[in-house]
Amino acid sequence: MGLIISFIILMKTFASEGPNSLYNSSQKQFNNRNYTEALSLVKRSISLSKDNYSLELKAKIERKMGKNNESKKSFQNSINIIDNDTLKLTHIKNILDWLLTEKDTINSNDYLKQILNIFKDTANNNFQKQYLYSFHFQLEFMDTSSAIETLNSLNNLKPNGLAYNYLGNIYMSKKEYRKAIKLYSKAIVLIDNNGAFYNNIGIAYENRKKKKLAIKNYKLAIEYGDQNACKNLREITAKIKYNKISRCWDGTSSEHTGRGACSGHGGVKHFEKEPYKEYTMNYECK
Repeated sequence: MGLIISFIILMKTFASEGPNSLYNSSQKQFNNRNYTEALSLVKRSISLSKDNYSLELKAKIERKMGKNNESKKSFQNSINIIDNDTLKLTHIKNILDWLLTEKDTINSNDYLKQILNIFKDTANNNFQKQYLYSFHFQLEFMDTSSAIETLNSLNNLKPNGLAYNYLGNIYMSKKEYRKAIKLYSKAIVLIDNNGAFYNNIGIAYENRKKKKLAIKNYKLAIEYGDQNACKNLREITAKIKYNKISRCWDGTSSEHTGRGACSGHGGVKHFEKEPYKEYTMNYECK
């Protein structure tokens, strides 16, 4: 009987000190910001069973403790331990998402490069997708120069319509409208039925005061179902007309301009022309 009790106690002790239990305890301490205790627990977990989750948690704890070099090494170890490329990709993205919440721009590009290295074969279906993922991530960090570099690298390896469109958007925001139009045009060569591309060209031409070319591209965008272009076309073709109104001495206004206008409001101070838009296009925008 005594042996049985001793065995049960031993098993309970082993379970409480097992890697899963230690990991969970470390995670709890990490969530409670008890980083020193969390690090001690996760190290014990790793000593019993090394896995990517424990190594990732160790890296996060070290990052919170200001041990940046150790954190970077632990993150990398958590990546290296995975053999399957798909699982490795998911794991790296989890790391990147966490770095984004931490606003850690220093290490993120290293991990993005590893993603691109996993899918460097241009025949792989994930190849272009991961470049675009990297671009969007860099934009989240407002790292525009790296984002442009990523898109240009993709287009050099395998031209991509979305990549040209995103590049066009960047140069549009910089007010480099000629360059933006060239990039949008390249996007259309690759994906000719995308209304958003034509709408973007229309906006660029409108900013360049090329009204006829803007209208032409807005109409093409509408043919491909772009509702933003519909609204843009209605605005650019609207006529400005004016209503005559009376401005009263007390600051109010009146639509009446004849005798008795502004009665009770101090009389008419002066008359004004109030502009309004008259839409000439019959398109019904949603």
